[in-house]
Amino acid sequence: MKPRIIPFDDSWWPALVAFLNEHWQANHPVTQRELFFWQYKGFGPRAGVNASRIAVVGDAIVGFLGAIPGLYRLDGQQVAGSALALWVVHPDHRPKGLGIELFNAVVGESQVSVCLGVNPHVSRFYTAAGYRQLDSLHRYAVPLDPQAYPLLLKQLPENGRGDIQEWFGGLGLDDASPVEPQTIQPAELAEFWYDAGSRWRLALERTEEFWAWRYRDAVAFSYRMFGSPHGSYVIGRCEKASHPLHPELEGRAVLRIIELLPTPGDAPDSMINLLRSVLAWAHRQGGIAADFQCSSRVLEPILAAAGFRQRCEQQPLAQLPELFSPVRHDVAAINAFIRINGDANPIAFDQTYLVKSDGDMDRPTRWSL
Repeated sequence: MKPRIIPFDDSWWPALVAFLNEHWQANHPVTQRELFFWQYKGFGPRAGVNASRIAVVGDAIVGFLGAIPGLYRLDGQQVAGSALALWVVHPDHRPKGLGIELFNAVVGESQVSVCLGVNPHVSRFYTAAGYRQLDSLHRYAVPLDPQAYPLLLKQLPENGRGDIQEWFGGLGLDDASPVEPQTIQPAELAEFWYDAGSRWRLALERTEEFWAWRYRDAVAFSYRMFGSPHGSYVIGRCEKASHPLHPELEGRAVLRIIELLPTPGDAPDSMINLLRSVLAWAHRQGGIAADFQCSSRVLEPILAAAGFRQRCEQQPLAQLPELFSPVRHDVAAINAFIRINGDANPIAFDQTYLVKSDGDMDRPTRWSL
């Protein structure tokens, strides 16, 4: 019997959990109802889990493609888009093109399609389908505790501890004034983004609904904002660190900076000063490190001025793991793919603002956090 492709809805939830447990990963956090229905709700006119598609034969699911609906700002215009996420097809149906049918059913509804963290085995499919690829988000790191920071690294270069101590000392965090975090204020952030977002040719349209859904009402993670409407903003969260060989990491955390929103215009001082104050706060809270990831390098001068170093072969001390709870160095860096229907004027990745939370990369990998 040929599978039917239909929008996912609540009535299929038990069947979807059974399908994912058998054909993807058993007991993954995304099979927790609360997390799934929040993650795939998205925002905008098409908000809701029915943006995702399932392939069914009778009362059984044989395929799933998760899509997170949203709005994007594309060259100053607001357009419908989605972030593709989990894509699973029953082994018996993979040779029959069911995965491509699911894909076509989802992307046909979006002018903008974005994917983060694509499995390397299917990267070729995305590029063949017209997506442009960024091998990994640009990642920036900074130590907040020079004694504990080396425990996060896979390899410590010769003289690494001394170099980390020198790097940390140059930050001047002991003399900086910390800034306290606030709860997420969706209306305030949306008003700020209206002008601040104009520097990008492509980015999620960060409306009040977006800020409420993605950060204020997030499941499992607690996000906080730093800053004010008269300056700049930082959005981040603290992630617990653990390592089976380093019990001294228990109770410690890494500051995951998710959003950097500089004040509109070209004056970077506001953002640099805010970043230093945020790092000073995290240092006083006992943080080990901080990081930030983005599809563009436009913010790199600001990050460098605040003491961050970019992940690259020439910076072994900036090679933090992708996951901290527990520390795992075997997880691939987050790549990014974008496709714009009718893309007559191609957009370079440096003209985009895609961050770790744009798809499904910033969610728990363990449910009991």
